[in-house]
Amino acid sequence: MTTAETGSCTGCMLSERVESLQMSAPRQRTTGARLAGSFESGALKPFPIVDDHVFSLDKAADAYRIVFNGAQHRVLLKP
Repeated sequence: MTTAETGSCTGCMLSERVESLQMSAPRQRTTGARLAGSFESGALKPFPIVDDHVFSLDKAADAYRIVFNGAQHRVLLKP
């Protein structure tokens, strides 16, 4: 069982990625709930969002181009 599945990540580093796209919706919800406390306590930190990689929905095509070309940062669509 992985750290994400057990929820025992307080005070530790995750040694593996949590691939939520590979999970069913109920498992995503359970995993998110188990990790939430670690994010709230600061034991886990989200990836940073770089301002020039945040796009409004009318710029979605630009965002897609950046992702398609191998973006090095997360790309965020903001309503």
